[in-house]
Amino acid sequence: MHDLRGLFLGAGAFSIAINVLMLTPALYMLQVYDRVLASRNTTTLLMLTLIMLGLFALEALLESVRARAMIRGSAALDLRLGPHVFNAALQHTLLGRGGNAGQAAGRSRPYSAVPDRQGPVCVF
Repeated sequence: MHDLRGLFLGAGAFSIAINVLMLTPALYMLQVYDRVLASRNTTTLLMLTLIMLGLFALEALLESVRARAMIRGSAALDLRLGPHVFNAALQHTLLGRGGNAGQAAGRSRPYSAVPDRQGPVCVF
């Protein structure tokens, strides 16, 4: 678990940066109302718009990197803990309920029908 600590700390740092970048539209509108409408300067509007589009691209890039890192981390965690969790659940089923291995395998079969996702659930 200690070797995944850096991954999760990095993902937390990316999350903080992404959340700060989510303020971009609000700050853009404040700057447009404050600077552009008062001066009627189209160059200022163009520069603010280009900065905003660059910040949106940066946010998308950070989100993509964070999603890929979390997918790799979750796969590593699943490979490390999956067999132990399965064996513990199987032992609990066999010892706790008095069933046999066939019954225990039959109970776990519906969970194997769930497909594994290899990407984020939502599309940005």
